[in-house]
Amino acid sequence: MTSFPPGVPSVPITTRPPLGQAPSSWPMVIGILAIVFGVMAMIQSLFAALSPIVLNAVGRLMPKSQAASLAVAQKWLWWTYASGALAGVLGLLLLCAGVSILKRRRRAARLVRAWAGLKLLYALLAVAIGFFMIPDQLAAMRQDPNLAKSPVLSGPLVEVMMFVGVALGMLWIAALPVFMLVWLGRRKIKEELSSWS
Repeated sequence: MTSFPPGVPSVPITTRPPLGQAPSSWPMVIGILAIVFGVMAMIQSLFAALSPIVLNAVGRLMPKSQAASLAVAQKWLWWTYASGALAGVLGLLLLCAGVSILKRRRRAARLVRAWAGLKLLYALLAVAIGFFMIPDQLAAMRQDPNLAKSPVLSGPLVEVMMFVGVALGMLWIAALPVFMLVWLGRRKIKEELSSWS
């Protein structure tokens, strides 16, 4: 046992379960999951910052018939930047929450709840902007002579498919925050969280 000099309090690194009871394993699983998704979101943010370079390179290689698609991408470039910045901030918040969960810190619950609420707001914003982008994307595809002849583009099916895709995107974005909120809302988990330092 380590003895501390007088006046230096001993602070446990983690909370210990009562004698005879093994520590729960969920903090390791949930913490690592949060860290992995947080890092992935921060990587997405970096890719968003590089998107103008990619757009310029792709624009030089694209045939003139697809110029309208490039123009749509340029028009909505601001959302690529904003979305990337939001993803980076949310990713950092999730990373901090994951580390706090691994260390079994009480603040982990607050961080996860803050991240989940902001992530759900981000999902709603992404869906709203997605609905505004669809008409521009369809118009650009219909200007391409190779795609304009397609019977799929002339009917309403492609619009329905695009709207369904945006709605499914919302469900995908919201899945992890909803799971985390439900998990942390369980009575047994709340009791354990309250015992953390």
